[in-house]
Amino acid sequence: MNVLIIDDDEINNFLCKKVMEISGFSQDIHSCQSVDQGIKYLKEVHKKDPSNYPDALFLDINMPIRTGWDFLDEYELLCKEEVLKKMNIYMLSSSVYEEDIKKAEDNPLVTQYVTKPLEDSILLDLEKQILS
Repeated sequence: MNVLIIDDDEINNFLCKKVMEISGFSQDIHSCQSVDQGIKYLKEVHKKDPSNYPDALFLDINMPIRTGWDFLDEYELLCKEEVLKKMNIYMLSSSVYEEDIKKAEDNPLVTQYVTKPLEDSILLDLEKQILS
């Protein structure tokens, strides 16, 4: 499975990669530390090799300058223009605010809200959902 992580926290990105690799969820993991880097990466992959487009995206909500919500707004426009294909998007956040959880659950682009830290048991459940 091909995975993209967009989170400004370099340590979280490292830990997520390790959990994904050890659990067998993915060995093909790319991370970006900003919304702009993530959008740029997706556009480049789509242009160069669409078969290498991520199956899953783990997206943080609270990042400096542009948030996960900003990413979703831009991604939705790109999907409507058929520049990018849709993928499973998991909001991966430490936020326990009910409004964030509800907003994620109500967004049709978001597959599921996942609370940090990412654990192998969560990945096993997500993998079953993706493959079914």
